[in-house]
Amino acid sequence: MIGIIVTGHGNFASGLTSSVELVIGAQEHYFAVDFDGVISLDELSTNIETAIKQLSDCEQIFIFTDLLGGSPFRQSALATLNHQNISVFAGTNLPMLVECLMSRNYVDDIEQYANNLVELAKNQIIKYETIKTEAKTNEVEEGI
Repeated sequence: MIGIIVTGHGNFASGLTSSVELVIGAQEHYFAVDFDGVISLDELSTNIETAIKQLSDCEQIFIFTDLLGGSPFRQSALATLNHQNISVFAGTNLPMLVECLMSRNYVDDIEQYANNLVELAKNQIIKYETIKTEAKTNEVEEGI
């Protein structure tokens, strides 16, 4: 089983969790850790470490963060120094997280799976453009 931790600035983690629960329901082996500006970096680190300990029965832990280089990302990356079974992602989006949660029980190759999640996340970022067609006029020809 892959345990999941979501963390980020403000209410990123709890907000994304709310969306996940609306789309696919509440999840087991899943923790949201917000960095709301009220807690210190030490408290953030402690909260991430607490979530990791609660997922100690999981073979692998994925930590999904918002911004590459941000405090939640850095604290998560630091956790990998003490735990060999953690992968950290930055730039998390809802499709990536939903896919992970729906398929995490069917993984053979963790590294390939993680790479596939990143590709999926990239492919979900698009700019929608309406295709505009020129209106054709219906010219009526005189009949015989």
